[in-house]
Amino acid sequence: MKIISSGYIEKYTAIILFGNGYRDRRIIGKIASKYNHFKTLLDPSLPHLTGSAVLRQLIELIEETPASIYIIVIDREHFEELMNKLPTYAFRVPEQENLVDGLIK
Repeated sequence: MKIISSGYIEKYTAIILFGNGYRDRRIIGKIASKYNHFKTLLDPSLPHLTGSAVLRQLIELIEETPASIYIIVIDREHFEELMNKLPTYAFRVPEQENLVDGLIK
């Protein structure tokens, strides 16, 4: 798996959005590089926004791209705010699973 920041959207399995976490991108990039390179994640060249502001970017991408899988990586302190704003934008989370302390899938 690899993370890239430009290319044709048809080639991607998912679009990944990071809040303001350059460190998060580095860490997930290292984890992704340990897997096969048949799957690609697109980290679009957009300004990195904090917290629930990343929802605005998500909505724009949904309207402009054919991708159907989106991954949002934000800091824990913004999680509740994001979850509260999801219904405002007609999103729902059908299932939520606590993986470890503070990590939610």
